Formats: sequence, structure tokens, C-alpha cells
Amino acid sequence: MKKILVALFLLTQLPLFAQEAMQTNMTQDNFVLKTNPFVLIAGPLFPFSSQYGMTGEFVHGVNQSSQISAAYLGKGILLDALLSAPGVAINIDEWVFQGYRVQISHRFYLFRDVGKGKLAPNGLYVGPHTSLASMKISDPFFNQFQTYIRGTEFNANLLIGLQYNLYGWYFDANIGLGYKNNFWQETQGSQTVSIPLSDLGYGNYYRSNFKVHVGFETGFSF
Repeated sequence: MKKILVALFLLTQLPLFAQEAMQTNMTQDNFVLKTNPFVLIAGPLFPFSSQYGMTGEFVHGVNQSSQISAAYLGKGILLDALLSAPGVAINIDEWVFQGYRVQISHRFYLFRDVGKGKLAPNGLYVGPHTSLASMKISDPFFNQFQTYIRGTEFNANLLIGLQYNLYGWYFDANIGLGYKNNFWQETQGSQTVSIPLSDLGYGNYYRSNFKVHVGFETGFSF
């Protein structure tokens, strides 16, 4: 009788043992390194910049992560190609195009479940995102005298996105809405003046504070 009771007890504990073993053997990626290949062609401050940077995503527990991105902004590949076409008289080969972009975001992954193996950083998510991009543009002669123009784009957004893990290769796409503040300045030595956005010819959307965000990145876990 005692053996039967012991056997019944062990049978009732098997599901718990199996769940505990699954959780013990479950792996979770705690860091993902990503980049966006499309911003090489169309970076911020379009069409003046191409963006070269990386994003690191740091996972916190089952359903949250934080991201930080740092990038160098150089002369736009598309702009350079257009101005290098036959018949174009503008030569910007020696011009200075130097800038940076920093992005910070936090993510809340939805419908995560340890028991089912659904863990961050995989799946549907929402969260805040901020971006600051700034670039200096000048020709070699005027740059000697600290004369240049600088464009700056700041935005803060609420994003919704989906990140998919394909055997450690991640694909991340998101969209969102938010606030933006774009401004340009001209510096001549110690004097700096603002350039009206209406002078740039970008249209009403660029001048407005309304931001539509579309993002994509891909990379690998480490």
C-alpha cells in the first residue's frame, strides 16, 4: 500500500518536475546587437547624411528591455551620387559633413509567459523612444573660420513593434507617433543665427511638431 501511495505521489508531481526542468533549460537572449541598413541611403537630415551606427538591446527579466543607439553621420551617399552625375556643376567632394545620432528607448514586451517559453526580446512590444541627430555642414575654406551650418532633429515617440527571433538572428520593425523639433543654424565665428525652416523648402510636415516614425533593424544575439 505504501508503494502505491508513493507511486501516486510521484505521478502527481511529474507535471511540476517537467515545468521546472523546462524553465531551467530555457534560454533567453540577454543582449542583441542590431543595425539599420537603410539609413546608409536615407539617414536623418535627409538628404545630407548617411548613418553608420549600432544599437544594443539589453533585456531585463521576462518582458522588458532597454535600447541605446550611437551613430556617426557622414556625407549622404545618395546626395553624393546625385551631385556626381554628369552635367552637375556642384562639387562637394571636399566639403565637411560631420555629425552624430543618439537614440534611447525602453520596451514592454506583451503577452510574455515563462511557462510557454515566451520571453523578451521576442514578440510584440510597446514603449517610448527618443532620438537626437545633429550634423555640421561646411566647405573647407569657410570651415577654417568657424563658418558653417548645423541641422538638428529631435523627436520623442510612442512605438509599437514586432521583433522576431530566427535562431538568434533578429528582425525588428516598428511604427509610432510623437513630437519632433527640427531646427537649423548658421554660425559665423562667435555669432549664431537661426535659419527659418521655410527657407529650406521641405514643406509643412518638416516644419510641424508632428512626428510619424517608421523603423527597422536587424542583428544577432550575444
